[in-house]
Amino acid sequence: MFKDIVNPMPVARYHSLMGQDLPQEFVINAEYNGIIMAIRHRELPICSFQFHPESILTVQGAQLLQQSIEWLLNH
Repeated sequence: MFKDIVNPMPVARYHSLMGQDLPQEFVINAEYNGIIMAIRHRELPICSFQFHPESILTVQGAQLLQQSIEWLLNH
């Protein structure tokens, strides 16, 4: 999902809620200062973001969404 995406990637987030303890079935794909920002399931086509990839404030957000959709469809 994050192939050819800059690291670190500036993103838009509008809240302070966060997940902490994930089931073992999930992998952390991105984090910032210990806050989980993106996860995916180890086997199933499930992914999630803690930020807003659709926002104009998220650099490469459209690319990330496109690649995530492709990952979900091909997984």
